[in-house]
Amino acid sequence: KKNLSVINHRKAFNMTSTITREQWLSKATEELRALFKQHGEVIPERVRSSCGFPSKSALSAKNRRIGECWSSRASADSHAEIFISPTISDSSRVLDILAHELIHAIHPGDGHGSKFGRTARAIGLEGKLTATVAGPEFLAWAEPVLARLGVYPHADLVPANAIKKRPDLELYQPDKRHPTLAGTYLAATTAYAALYGKSPVGNTYTAGLDAATAGFLQTVALETVQEYLGR
Repeated sequence: KKNLSVINHRKAFNMTSTITREQWLSKATEELRALFKQHGEVIPERVRSSCGFPSKSALSAKNRRIGECWSSRASADSHAEIFISPTISDSSRVLDILAHELIHAIHPGDGHGSKFGRTARAIGLEGKLTATVAGPEFLAWAEPVLARLGVYPHADLVPANAIKKRPDLELYQPDKRHPTLAGTYLAATTAYAALYGKSPVGNTYTAGLDAATAGFLQTVALETVQEYLGR
């Protein structure tokens, strides 16, 4: 049984949404069209994006897939179908995952080959081609785009090792839907480690938590990201 827990970021940051995840992803795709066009690449018109688990390794401890693109040849109405894992809610991360999967839609059949690699580097994605992340250039482009798009309207599924190790630690409000300060800190610290590839352990910012609790949550966040990445 997978040890998963839902952390609702929209409430934590006092954000509300009037659009669906699919609408957000559609708007993000239109923003990305301009970026790809600058580098001589054209996103297919017939492409759809949704929040959904990839067909393989969606919850595996190692080499977890956080995005997937199905070729238009597999679609009854000839659309490339992209899925963004429900385990991700950070708007910036969702945007670079979407960009990664759109490259597959542009170059069907290439996998993570030379065409994929050339396009990924051109738009500012870095790291292993099978697991790219946003580089400085992509992040600079994304900043005003994310301001226009707003927050990705999703509550991510976060492995809650903290519940198992510290059952006394409350990560949720009494309604069992919205995070406590500790729950928000865990989600934010996990996002930091995942996005920047840096260990949060030892960070002096505790958000008002006692040092022992903050340190524990920092360690859980690091272990969670390392487990995700198979390190």
